[in-house]
Amino acid sequence: MPTSYGAWEGRSLFSSCALVNSTPLSASTSTTALVDSLAEGKSGLHKLPQEFSTESPKLLEELNAEASHLESELIRVHRQLSVSKFCLASECKNAARDRAVLAKALVELERLMVSRCM
Repeated sequence: MPTSYGAWEGRSLFSSCALVNSTPLSASTSTTALVDSLAEGKSGLHKLPQEFSTESPKLLEELNAEASHLESELIRVHRQLSVSKFCLASECKNAARDRAVLAKALVELERLMVSRCM
């Protein structure tokens, strides 16, 4: 958002006052310079609400669009996480079933080996 502060750009209020007070000018010249500087500052302040009101809706629209995009992305990731959790649970059940089948097969193999030796 571009702003224009005129004579105030890059200066603080105190440095401007110190500049006016330290310069050996006549009273009318320093008063004129101070009035001009204050007028420029006032003009800059009056421009700020205008600039803000023209920039604010655009910025708000961009922020809303970004929030909507992030919300959609969050929903997608939550769905993907749910699917992954379901797949993991299924794989765990299958692995437990496979271990049980393997244990039974090993017991049967051991039984057959013992019966052969007798």
